[in-house]
Amino acid sequence: MLRILRARLQPTHRGSPPGHLCLRLRPWRSCSRAGARAGPTSGDDGNTPGLVATDGSEQAPDHRLHIVRIEDQSHRTWITASGSIVGTPAASLKRMELPPEAGEALKVPQAKAHHLASRIDAFEAYLRIQEWIDSRTPASMIRLGDGESAILGFPELTTHEDVCRSWRTWIGDEDFRESDICDLAIQLRSAVLNCDMLGLPRPKQCLKHHLFEKVFAAIDRFGILTDQHIVVDMAMHRLLQFALLYRPLLTGLPFLGIVSSRPIEESLAPLFMIENVACYRIRGEAVFPGPVEERHFPDSFNRLRSSIQVPFRGAVFLVGAGAFGKIYCHWIKERGGIALDVGSLCEPWGGMQTRGLNPAHRLDLYREMPSISARESIERYNDLCDQRKLDTPRASVDSPYFSKLPESW
Repeated sequence: MLRILRARLQPTHRGSPPGHLCLRLRPWRSCSRAGARAGPTSGDDGNTPGLVATDGSEQAPDHRLHIVRIEDQSHRTWITASGSIVGTPAASLKRMELPPEAGEALKVPQAKAHHLASRIDAFEAYLRIQEWIDSRTPASMIRLGDGESAILGFPELTTHEDVCRSWRTWIGDEDFRESDICDLAIQLRSAVLNCDMLGLPRPKQCLKHHLFEKVFAAIDRFGILTDQHIVVDMAMHRLLQFALLYRPLLTGLPFLGIVSSRPIEESLAPLFMIENVACYRIRGEAVFPGPVEERHFPDSFNRLRSSIQVPFRGAVFLVGAGAFGKIYCHWIKERGGIALDVGSLCEPWGGMQTRGLNPAHRLDLYREMPSISARESIERYNDLCDQRKLDTPRASVDSPYFSKLPESW
């Protein structure tokens, strides 16, 4: 449950349904929508709660809160709702508890709650990816986090300092031209628009750093998220590992392409009986660069633009290359391949723990558990999500997709 510590309520604007109010969980200043302006019902000192107007509604409080719409007003969180808040003193709201879905929705800017509500879990995502592989359909799965958003929103939504933060992690310095970042932003937006499965930050992540929220601001600003996208958690690469679903995806492939700074092909090929592997090695992040001396951007980036070869339609590639990797995924799809953005999962698979030790990410798990049933996998997946308190969809044996899963893998 989400406990409100401070709240302001005000009537919605003209034309809104009776009994609907706009709730803001910060000291009141102003609310502007479509040029309209409204003030609080009372207590306009930003600290003292006032009474809530009923907006002309005769409806009595019913002790329920119905989420109608979420809006972002200059990076502030608002929610339009009806039910128990109507006619309730704002002082009471300071002690009011909202249902979990309200807590999740309140953390998401600009009406993107419906995108998060449409997220699918790792098992349904697996089935979609398996369909691509079986039908040899060119496709890409990419994921967006705080690092990518610095590029994605530049310069309209993010700053030079935001880019520096990510660039230091990826490259180790701040030596870049803003014209290059603008060009990368255009390519990254194209990669997002044309991908098939898109990983978005979780609500809790949006509370950690403003660049996670910028993901939503950018996809909204540039119109690059459509109803055709399959929306998943940005940690989908790890969630698939939780369920040990890389085994059915990769076992017996005639070819696997890898774009990574880690030599994961040495373990993956024999483990999953992959016939042919093509590796495109890049320099790793600044803290753990690996043996490659060539600067990732622009040198390796420009080299890979022409050197990545897709041997046949539907060839599978695993890509772990930061924000640049999202663009590589797009190139691979354009050339007829299937690109899966596995990001930092390449590090534990390559025997490195650059982002903390997480036993669930070890590749040896596939040897230690040579077979797992669908039911066991779902239980394992949910347990790991619970242990890490991830605000991501849980799987269920009662889901319609369950009958489509293999009995075991």
